[in-house]
Amino acid sequence: MILPETGHSLPASGFLSSPPTPDNRVCRVCKASYRFGRWSWDEAPSTSESAICPACRRIHCDDPAGLVDLHGDILTRRPEEISRLIRATERSVREKHALERIMGVTEPNGVWRILTTGVYLAKRIGEALQAEMEGHMSEDYAYGTKTIRVRWHHDHIH
Repeated sequence: MILPETGHSLPASGFLSSPPTPDNRVCRVCKASYRFGRWSWDEAPSTSESAICPACRRIHCDDPAGLVDLHGDILTRRPEEISRLIRATERSVREKHALERIMGVTEPNGVWRILTTGVYLAKRIGEALQAEMEGHMSEDYAYGTKTIRVRWHHDHIH
């Protein structure tokens, strides 16, 4: 598949293989800017060229870097509190890390599955749940693919 914006092709893994982003770019989707070797929410110079940031590319290609699975009866007992904690964690992380975003949340078979554009946000969501709600958290980081799977489980003890 060729992305029309760049002319680069997608490898079989689904994530864009391209050279490093030149400085002074602005993402045409989310308006993040790329300067001094990093993406941020800083205002882009008026001379910046249009690009698509890696997070927006991951969202477009449906290629998450982080997968967070939440299990347990606490999901039905305290869903609003858990949702607020997840969104607050995303806001906090996203302020400083423009490429860290939640791509989506699904609830197949009573399990909450959160897809993220970066490994850091996925890990931070698990850590925030562990700190606030206790339970048990585990993580598997696939170094070759730069992906993470976080699992958090909490059941009410009678």
